[in-house]
Amino acid sequence: MKPMKRLLVVLLMLATAAAPALAASAATSIQFDVPSIVILYYHGTINFDISEAALASALAGGTEVDEGTLTLNGLSGSGNLTATPFNNPAALTASVDNFWAVRSISRVAEQTQVSVSLSTSTLSNGAGGTITINNPLTDLNGVAPTGSSVSFGATGLSTFASGDLAVNVDMSGVNNAGLYAGGSIVITAVNL
Repeated sequence: MKPMKRLLVVLLMLATAAAPALAASAATSIQFDVPSIVILYYHGTINFDISEAALASALAGGTEVDEGTLTLNGLSGSGNLTATPFNNPAALTASVDNFWAVRSISRVAEQTQVSVSLSTSTLSNGAGGTITINNPLTDLNGVAPTGSSVSFGATGLSTFASGDLAVNVDMSGVNNAGLYAGGSIVITAVNL
């Protein structure tokens, strides 16, 4: 091969050859410091819209209570109505399924605790009538409410725990139909 061609081939080879790369690589460690957190889901207001049939059933077993057969001696006498069965209006129970729900993550030794308590126990209607609520109870995931608080391990962020509410209701101060308002129940969720 002629020297000029040879020089051209060498120059062409040098031009097309990759230059040595000047590069470096390293691995970077990634970390997330995740805090302990509780997310509480609840209803800001709960209205118990009681139907006539439901109230009559709770108090007397229904809107029409058969007191049995009345037999009178003669053409007149007393009906002697006893108004039974009649449940005590001071000893009723109101309940709410799925009253609260919680998603939580906590430190290894912590538990999540949800508790219910009364902030305001008297509801009034503005005309002197009252309803009193007391003894709020809650449960965990549909078990019958038995205490004012429940504790459980962290749920994680993909699942949740939920609980119901039961509260004693005293309607002996009800004097007329209408809205009775002003009661308040506090729900507290915390990692301990």
